[in-house]
Amino acid sequence: MHNEPVRKIDTEQLQQLINNGSLENGRTVIAEFFDKIGFCELKSVLLRLYISTDIYLTAKSFAQKIGISDDEFVSCFGTVDDIEELSTPDKSVEYFTEMLLQCIRWRSEVVSKSGGEFASKVKKFIEENYPNEDLSLKDAADYMNFTPTYFSSLFKKEMGVNFVTYLTEIRVEKAKTLLCCTHKKVYEIAYEVGFGDYRYFSQIFKKHTGLTPQEFKAQKNNTNFT
Repeated sequence: MHNEPVRKIDTEQLQQLINNGSLENGRTVIAEFFDKIGFCELKSVLLRLYISTDIYLTAKSFAQKIGISDDEFVSCFGTVDDIEELSTPDKSVEYFTEMLLQCIRWRSEVVSKSGGEFASKVKKFIEENYPNEDLSLKDAADYMNFTPTYFSSLFKKEMGVNFVTYLTEIRVEKAKTLLCCTHKKVYEIAYEVGFGDYRYFSQIFKKHTGLTPQEFKAQKNNTNFT
């Protein structure tokens, strides 16, 4: 008896599909995803259910992260244990296509309603936490109750730059203020704005300003006395 190999889906790729897909190209992208994993070639109901469970849980988890309740999700798509649409590969593909398209719709609605609120909230979080050298995108995503992948996509859309670039710019601006307005040593300022490595801080600072921290401090001090 020939046994089909156990196939796994790349849940990260599936999340990217939901994060970045649009309603205009959604069906095409989703069809490509199912073709890639060979879903319709599966003859085994058990293997189909195995993969279907991964897809269902990934979509449901994404919906939770953007504020869709479990009750609302289940009311739309039932539970994976009692879905008649999984009886054939074609029905399964259509069922999950509608599910993933609905996730894209929900995502679009959330973004359109809360774009300004998102920006305000995440700016406040970074303002309060930038001195922590270990501050990461995941920390910010957890605070906003989003998956890191979705948060990264939404952050760039709303803020115009990626998370690391924005955080670095904030730290450099804070450092510039401290260099101008305090008598603190450069290495103290580096640690205060979230750089554990003084040399790395100097490199980043020069990249953003064209001057080393010492040159910037000297220039501003000279300007203040003229």
